[in-house]
Parts: sequence; structure tokens; C-alpha cells
Amino acid sequence: MAEESSVAAKGFEKVAGTLEKLVDNRMLVLWAAFILYFDIWLIATNIDMAALSIDSAIIRIKALNMRTIVSFIAIFSVLMCLVFPALRYVYTTLLLHYGNFRYSNSNRTPDQQKMSNWAAGTVGFGIWDLFSGAFSQTGNYSGYLLYVAAQLEKKQFGNYNISSWLHIFYFFLLSRSFRAGILTNIR
Repeated sequence: MAEESSVAAKGFEKVAGTLEKLVDNRMLVLWAAFILYFDIWLIATNIDMAALSIDSAIIRIKALNMRTIVSFIAIFSVLMCLVFPALRYVYTTLLLHYGNFRYSNSNRTPDQQKMSNWAAGTVGFGIWDLFSGAFSQTGNYSGYLLYVAAQLEKKQFGNYNISSWLHIFYFFLLSRSFRAGILTNIR
């Protein structure tokens, strides 16, 4: 009987650990970046999400060639693994040379650095999505962020609540992305 309860406890711990990983802040930020990048791709290819049904979306997905899918995933991976960390490195280097800071890497873990890189990517994709949607010349679809902004302009109580949480999430991303992970202030 004691053996069965320990097996159940181990199973419960595994399920709890898996759920914790799914709800982790880093995964939330990574999924937000992926959704924004997907939205940028939709704007660039002039696909109106509001006009698609599930059937027509599945037909469009089936019609995609493998080169498009692989290039979509490869570009997203390169941006998130190389470009945005490099931009954060340049930002940190500029702070190191022109600010009143010294080098110290004692308090940052690789997970925290990865979170900062992904937050910078999400902020970058958000800005890119807003500009590509605002300045798109073709089609009616101007992007998910502009659609959400238009919906939040309506004066309703629920919109105020959602808007405040979106602002908190955006400021969380900004604070993580501009956090100079390898610098500490000398002052």
C-alpha cells in the first residue's frame, strides 16, 4: 500500500512539474514571440485571418510547400537564437563602455539571460508587427495587435481590465529585455 502511494506521489510530481514548465514565464514569452512573428508573416503574405474559416485555413496549410514552412521556422529560430541575443550583447557592450558600470556575471543564470533575449525578441516582433500592420498597403488585415488595440478602444469595463493586464505584460517584457544582465552599477 505504501508502495502504491509513493508511485502516485511520483506521478503527481511529474504532472505538476510538466504543468509548471508549460506555464513558465519563458514559455509564455516564447509563445508570444511566435504568435507575433506568425502575424507578421500573415501580414506580409496578405492573408486575412478574419476572412478565413477553419476549413479554408486547413486547405491553405495543406497547399504550403515545405520550403516555405522550413524557411518560416528557420528564420524565427535564427532571429530568436542569434539576432536578438546579438542586439542585447551590443546594448550591454554600449552600456559597459559608455555607462558607469563594471562587468559582473555572478547573479544571472543562463535561464534568466535566455528570458531576457526572448523578451527582447517579443518586444521587437511587437514593434515590427505594429509597423507592418499600420503601413501595409494591401488587403484589409492589419495585424493582430492593431485589431486588439481597436477592440480595446471601446469603452467597456472588461476592456479596461484586459488593457491593464496587457500593459503590465508589455512593461514586464520591456523590463526583462532592457535588463543589462552582465552589468552592475559602480555608484
